[in-house]
Amino acid sequence: MNNETKVLDKDYIFEGIIKELIPNKTISFTSRNVTLPEDPETNPEYIETWNIEEIDHHKTKVELIQSGFTGKEKGMIRFEDADTGLPGLLDQLAKYCKGRS
Repeated sequence: MNNETKVLDKDYIFEGIIKELIPNKTISFTSRNVTLPEDPETNPEYIETWNIEEIDHHKTKVELIQSGFTGKEKGMIRFEDADTGLPGLLDQLAKYCKGRS
């Protein structure tokens, strides 16, 4: 990821339901873009799972699994914008974690 800030002219809102929560280990939830029309083919609900594992006292391994995509998502927005949404979220998570150590 480069240091440039990418500005998008669109906002997306996602909603979902937590399916599994194991403190300090796993969170799994459904997610769907509610800013687009409901359509199981072009805007499917998908599952996102975060597995967290402490490697040593100062390191944590985070595994992110997303499933349920059709490959026909409207405008392929999840794939086009993945370089801005997820890295930004991970940067915020890293800053939060550093503030707690």
